[in-house]
Amino acid sequence: HYTKSLEVYFRWFTVIFYQNLNPTNYVVYTNRATAFKKHREFELMLADAKVALSFSQDYFKAHLRHGEASVELGKKLDTITMIDEGIVAYRK
Repeated sequence: HYTKSLEVYFRWFTVIFYQNLNPTNYVVYTNRATAFKKHREFELMLADAKVALSFSQDYFKAHLRHGEASVELGKKLDTITMIDEGIVAYRK
């Protein structure tokens, strides 16, 4: 299921980049981060969460994915910061 999801996301990104479009859909990056989580690809998960946050600081799930990836990578300070920022974003 998540392997298929990753294939779909990679196809989407390939089309966007080859057509020189601006791929700023933060939800897609966050969803792909979730798929990376299921494959235990935490560095890639963290990278996609960071990209999603660069497009929208108010998207709670992007903060959550960043925090989860940070936990798995042993980055405790990043985890606390992301969870705090996620809570603020959620309350907006």
